[in-house]
Amino acid sequence: MAETDNLKFYFGSRLLSPLSQSIGLPIDQINFVVCQLIALVLGYPFRKIFSPKIVSPRTRHFIEVCIGLAMMYFCFGLQIWHILFHSLISYAIMLTFPAGSMEILVFLLSMGHVSVCHIYRQLYDYGGYTLDITGPLMINVQRISSLACSLADGRVKDQSKLSSSRKQHAVKKNPSLLELLSYVFSFHNTICGPFAFFDDYQAFIEGNTAKKLQNGDMSKQSSSSEPSPFWPVLKKIFFAFFYVFLALKVVPIFPISTLRESSFQDKSFLIKMFLVIMITTAQRPKYYFAWSIGEAANNNAGFGISGYDGKGNAKWDLVNNADVAQIEFCTSLKVLLDNWNKTTTYWLRHVVYDRVPAFKMLAVFAVSGTWHGFYPGYYITFFTGFLFTTAGRSIRKCIRPMFQGSKQSQFLYDVITSISTRVVLGYLTFSFVLLEFEPSWIVLKQIFFWMHGAALFAILVLPRLVRKNQTKKE
Repeated sequence: MAETDNLKFYFGSRLLSPLSQSIGLPIDQINFVVCQLIALVLGYPFRKIFSPKIVSPRTRHFIEVCIGLAMMYFCFGLQIWHILFHSLISYAIMLTFPAGSMEILVFLLSMGHVSVCHIYRQLYDYGGYTLDITGPLMINVQRISSLACSLADGRVKDQSKLSSSRKQHAVKKNPSLLELLSYVFSFHNTICGPFAFFDDYQAFIEGNTAKKLQNGDMSKQSSSSEPSPFWPVLKKIFFAFFYVFLALKVVPIFPISTLRESSFQDKSFLIKMFLVIMITTAQRPKYYFAWSIGEAANNNAGFGISGYDGKGNAKWDLVNNADVAQIEFCTSLKVLLDNWNKTTTYWLRHVVYDRVPAFKMLAVFAVSGTWHGFYPGYYITFFTGFLFTTAGRSIRKCIRPMFQGSKQSQFLYDVITSISTRVVLGYLTFSFVLLEFEPSWIVLKQIFFWMHGAALFAILVLPRLVRKNQTKKE
């Protein structure tokens, strides 16, 4: 029955339907995993046989486009026209309009296109999780809008006016159509990302990553041999399947449907909060799996070196999307946000935060919400995230100095903030998973909106109390 329902909204290949039926996994998920494994395997010959030392960049671009197009068609069928339409119209804008208007038009087109797809998806598959072209389109919005902004930065005559990050990713030459399509359809990156800047991708294709990093810590690198991604890839594959195991074993114990059940309302406040924390925790391994397998595929193709450590070993973390240890054991919401979906954070900083003149954080949360879609639960999460981020700054400013007198008090502060962040993470993200407004609102009422109240207290009252206390001491 699940298979039939899934096929109703799925446009990809049905070739593996017998496998889907035999193991009980929906066909869209089967196709996704198979394509990611194919990308992982093909990365090795692409890195070795079609190395930039052996073949031309044009050949590498061509291979990327051919394999990437085939994989996208296998997964999403004729829906790939969305990616082609978005990329080609944006490319025409980049070539036609001057900097200042070009990047704005591309951004508006990109966000408008993905918004229409989100709305259409909500109409035909409301609350569903069937994979469709919307996911890859979201990643392509990041690629195309960031490329437009980088091209605009490359056209700035006085580069000293740019921030170091914008200067680093500035693109001074219009890419060819083949280069653009290669960036969009790179087989190890097109299905689920992670996002990477065009200049980093171009350096990888041309074999110029070492040259690009010369101003960093490349002095430690030995130029006699190409760094091998064997151990990083092996590690990411291991953790990818570990996350699959967790998803299969933990999610059934704490299903999201628990929050919708009437029995949830009969439980005590502490049990409700415990369930909120555990249910949201159980949702994260599926994201960790997708990101880990995507990172492994990119690394196996030779893409992902961000620099070298003090011993001259390559750091394969350019396209890493999450630092799981930092997320699960972080001591503040800021650290958590910095380590969750990191490449999306880079995109938001490059396209939004570094360019809007005012209300930067509000603009970032607004764009991030629209980019994700239009389920009310997303906006509850992002509004709450904006509120909690502001509260976190107030708490660090007012409370943290009180715990800096000794190592013991610093450790106590870290323990308290670590536990608090676990609670905040559950409270913050359950509506993101529930999607709908009414069930999210009911859960918030059941737990008395208590963390919203605490955040407002930290923003509005806590600074006054601290100032009043300081005045009394003086």
